[in-house]
Amino acid sequence: NDLLGAVLVDKGYTSTADGAGVNVDWTIVDGHVGNNKWAYNAASGRFETEGTTAVGAWLFYTKYNEKMTTTRNGVEFDFPQIQEGATNLKQVENNNINFKITPILAIDGYEGEKLDLNLMYASVYSYLNIKLAFAPTLGVTKVQKIVLSATKQDASTMKFPTEYKLKNTNIPVAKLSLKAGSPMLVTDHVAPVGLDLADQNAEILAQYNALRSNEVGNTTTWSAWDATTTFNELAVTRNSAKDVEYLVLDCNSNHADTSVDGSLDVVNNQFSGYMLVPAGVYGSITLDIYTDKGVYREKVTGRDAYVVNRATPGTPATTGKIFLRPNKAVVLADVEGNTG
Repeated sequence: NDLLGAVLVDKGYTSTADGAGVNVDWTIVDGHVGNNKWAYNAASGRFETEGTTAVGAWLFYTKYNEKMTTTRNGVEFDFPQIQEGATNLKQVENNNINFKITPILAIDGYEGEKLDLNLMYASVYSYLNIKLAFAPTLGVTKVQKIVLSATKQDASTMKFPTEYKLKNTNIPVAKLSLKAGSPMLVTDHVAPVGLDLADQNAEILAQYNALRSNEVGNTTTWSAWDATTTFNELAVTRNSAKDVEYLVLDCNSNHADTSVDGSLDVVNNQFSGYMLVPAGVYGSITLDIYTDKGVYREKVTGRDAYVVNRATPGTPATTGKIFLRPNKAVVLADVEGNTG
């Protein structure tokens, strides 16, 4: 996206004990102040802003939402119930509904100096790769749409928000100050000894990785995952009345001419599609698959899903606990080969 937004999410300024000055109260809040617009400059290859990036805790996001300039409610964004079908990861990463954020950047000790930091963005959604293998006898050649519904771990119906608000207090904070004595002093991550830009960028990377994992508990073994792992929500509904019970992947690419079948192809009885799904822990995921030969249903009840970048993929001993992590591609592997 060519437009980024940046908001302050700290508690603001507080007077010093002697009343002679002010300090930043670095407590993270779920509201926001300001809404700087950063536009991409093709000539310089950088994002630039006409606003002032003052001392404070900054959260960068994309895509830019002009409405937040006149509100203080926190970072808000929408998630449509219907999204267009995607055949590759890059396509779903860069569509118009994906919402990405940086870790919170705690900037202190700068007075008009230029910052040259590497911003790293993570989606608040999980990239769900749906792989299907149809029995050859079915003769399926097109997938028209996929309707996804789900349950929570307690088997109750999962509802998907369509109107979201970031939970700033659950977002990792990158402490980036090079100023001695600052409560936001950066960690000395890399050689040589001493705090510099390399340490700041290493800190951003560390908190970006925490943002993508966003899990609490022992993740060394699959059995420990089942027993102890929970998720911190990056975003929560801001209007539960508009939550929905299913999401739709619309695979018909030709919406202008409905007489032409623009559905996604099934090649050699195999299909692969991507969609954005809210990150979280699911008890089960049900797919109603609409094809040119009828409607088929698949229900995923266990975490047989292989998660990209996990060191030790495997099969769970129990059903439930399907982990969809922020900004990570997840393949529902136990769907593959079972459709028919």
